[in-house]
This record gives sequence, C-alpha cells and structure tokens, in this order.
Amino acid sequence: MTLFTPIKEEPDPGWFCPLLNKEIKEGYCYEVNYKRLGCFKPDALREVKMRTGKSTEQISQVCENCPNNPFQK
Repeated sequence: MTLFTPIKEEPDPGWFCPLLNKEIKEGYCYEVNYKRLGCFKPDALREVKMRTGKSTEQISQVCENCPNNPFQK
C-alpha cells in the first residue's frame, strides 16, 4: 500500500530571452543569472559566451535590462 501522494509538478514557465534571442525556461534564466553574478566558477558563462559572442560585461548589460529578469521582480 502506498502511503504518499505524488506532488504534481508544474511546468517550468518560459519567456523570451533578449540575450539568446529565443524563448528559454525560467530555470535556465536563473542559471545564466547566477553565473553572471559570480555565484558559480568564473568559466561558467563559457557556453553563453560561445552562443552569443558577447563578453561577460555585455551579457550582464543585456540581462540587467531584460524585462523578464527574475532577480528584478
């Protein structure tokens, strides 16, 4: 007999990312922002830099001005 009730998982909402120029999931947005804010090792933005051709400073500028930035809600 099972004594637990499974938790219904809500889908990860998504929105348009001006940095990557496409819709991304909220979780990925958080990941990029944590990396940009230095919460992870310095080379953590390598993938985003390669995909966009932007520097860390340029990435920060785009993210700070993004209307969907979860850190400014």
